[in-house]
Amino acid sequence: MKLLRQANSNQYLLSALLIIVLLIFVRLINFDGFYGQDSYEYLRYTKALHLYLKTGIYPGDYFWPLYYPIIGSILSFIINSKTALQLVSIVSLVLSSIYIVNSIKLLFDKKFNPFLYVFSIFTLSPIVFRFGIVSMSDMLSTL
Repeated sequence: MKLLRQANSNQYLLSALLIIVLLIFVRLINFDGFYGQDSYEYLRYTKALHLYLKTGIYPGDYFWPLYYPIIGSILSFIINSKTALQLVSIVSLVLSSIYIVNSIKLLFDKKFNPFLYVFSIFTLSPIVFRFGIVSMSDMLSTL
């Protein structure tokens, strides 16, 4: 949390803009964020947890990482479950980028702003970018 407090308001504004741009981009290309059977299992369990939080019906057994569907089920009270899971991945990508920028600032000169470098090398790298838009727990685990 200390690293998040050190970020300036411009980084938060750029990060929020990045989240919005990524969501619009993903929706424009009609990509729903679900790739492979694991992401559909995350969606199923997110819906089961949402139902559990509403009604108390036991969601069943689950052996994959739990934080991702838990956060998705909480967000699904505000938006639909598919968008909630994708939003968790996108926000995790943005927060990971903020942590990297602030970590670099702690280690190096305060005048140096590594935002552009982190954005171009980390955020837009193919594997990290894919983790950030696919509805899987990989980006949340990276965070």
